[in-house]
Amino acid sequence: MLRGALRQLRWKLWTRGVLAVALVLASACSGEEPPANGNEALPRPAASTPVAVTPARYVTDLAFAGFAAAAPSALLRFRNDVSAGTLARRYRVWVGRGGRWSTALSVSDSLPVPRAAWRILPGHGLRVLAASGGELAGLVLRGPGTAFQIEPGKVLDEWTSPTGQRSRLLLASWAEGGEPATGLLLERLEARPFDTPPPRTLEEAVLATDAAGNGVLVLRDVGDEDSARAATTVYTWLDGREARWPESRMDVRPGAEGSGWSIRIAEAKLDLALTYGARVVDDTVVADTTSSGAGVRLRALHGTLKLAGRARPAHGLAFLARGP
Repeated sequence: MLRGALRQLRWKLWTRGVLAVALVLASACSGEEPPANGNEALPRPAASTPVAVTPARYVTDLAFAGFAAAAPSALLRFRNDVSAGTLARRYRVWVGRGGRWSTALSVSDSLPVPRAAWRILPGHGLRVLAASGGELAGLVLRGPGTAFQIEPGKVLDEWTSPTGQRSRLLLASWAEGGEPATGLLLERLEARPFDTPPPRTLEEAVLATDAAGNGVLVLRDVGDEDSARAATTVYTWLDGREARWPESRMDVRPGAEGSGWSIRIAEAKLDLALTYGARVVDDTVVADTTSSGAGVRLRALHGTLKLAGRARPAHGLAFLARGP
């Protein structure tokens, strides 16, 4: 209980711009009062007196993989580019069901700079739910052929990178009108002032689940797209228990010619074999310093998750992107 409460407190502080990179970039734009009650929708920004800000890029990535075989997988990528008096946003959402992927949202527009420029902003059928501390409590998207709501749940783990990137692994629910699907959610927030060179390192996130409610997140930094050697960490949710496995305690081997992954963690009695499916999105990752491309490569995944000798089908997604 204490551990969970501390996690929530640390996250609330960060999302208010008190910690890490957000302190430097958003101090000039903080001061917006959070909603008085939990799960209130943030209003759409309106024209107002320009806010003095540091030109910067803010990126929020949300990757979801449902546990059930028929549950959706999704990548939601929100980017806010802030310059003098203007916030240019690039929002894209991809949803996969039964092996087929579609673009649920693609927005590129400009708005006046709000006081919390790092937040996901509503509009174009997107509704943003905020908890009492201002942190994200859910997203609702309604549009032609699209209607879903995703809500973060229990925090399983959280960490901060040396550059201030803030990440959490959570349980989450996905509702599309029927019984909500549960799954794992990776939430990642990043920020970079434009006078700082973009990172040279690419980041790959692999999120896979099975129908028994188990899940694995693999994160690795790679110097280039073809690198087979990379700093790698595995986060697991197995039999209702979370764990983190540093590189020294596991065996991670990318598949031949980048076709997939083979992971063995003896201490967890885990064997995971994943194969990349077709590329859903293949924007130029290296060109992420521009304001046009999404800078992400997204692939579907399928394979087998073997836990304590019992093998089950696994599914999910992998995305490769450059930091902001």
